[in-house]
Amino acid sequence: RLGLDIARREHPEVVVSDIKMPGMDGYEFVKQLRQTPEIERIPAIALTGFGMAQDVQKALSAGYTAHVCKPVEIEQLAALIRRLATADKN
Repeated sequence: RLGLDIARREHPEVVVSDIKMPGMDGYEFVKQLRQTPEIERIPAIALTGFGMAQDVQKALSAGYTAHVCKPVEIEQLAALIRRLATADKN
């Protein structure tokens, strides 16, 4: 819930979220993100330990822009964040 409140207040260029979280899971998080007009188009990355094909599809279908499985190389994640952050600007 805190992440959603921060996104609503700060309007980040990209959101990175886990799927398995206490209180509100990542699917509910991204659903609410997509239902909030001022932040609905922010790219969202699911960074998760769930990496089966059906997990990737479920995350993308839920509203995530991209799916990255843990553990992730920081350079790979940084490159994806840069790409998504600049996608609307090109």
